[in-house]
Amino acid sequence: MTRIADLLAKGRTYSFEFFPPKNDKEQATLVRTLRDLEPLGPSFVSVTYRGGAESRKRTFDLVTGMLRTTTLVPMAHLICVAHTRLELAEILVAYRNAGVEHEVVNVNGFDFAFIEVELKETPRG
Repeated sequence: MTRIADLLAKGRTYSFEFFPPKNDKEQATLVRTLRDLEPLGPSFVSVTYRGGAESRKRTFDLVTGMLRTTTLVPMAHLICVAHTRLELAEILVAYRNAGVEHEVVNVNGFDFAFIEVELKETPRG
């Protein structure tokens, strides 16, 4: 899988950022939009996270769906506010287990050094 750091090291990049859809109608529109934008070959695409369990699930589903069904390199945003350390570790492990290697962590002053330890202890290393 292409690493975002490798893409950025090569020079100029461009990307698209999406909000997770709020409902099935927005989901259908977004799927069409992704198909329209895919031939442009963006360096990567990111999906923001509005906060809350439903938005987190929609972000996860969208990012993992893009990984499985497109040639796009998806990146997921993650908000650390209002999550326990265990919840953050579980979210990151779920992304890793789904094959997602890119997350944008919105730390907001949160000490998340423990997450690396938690991820290293997963079966996938």
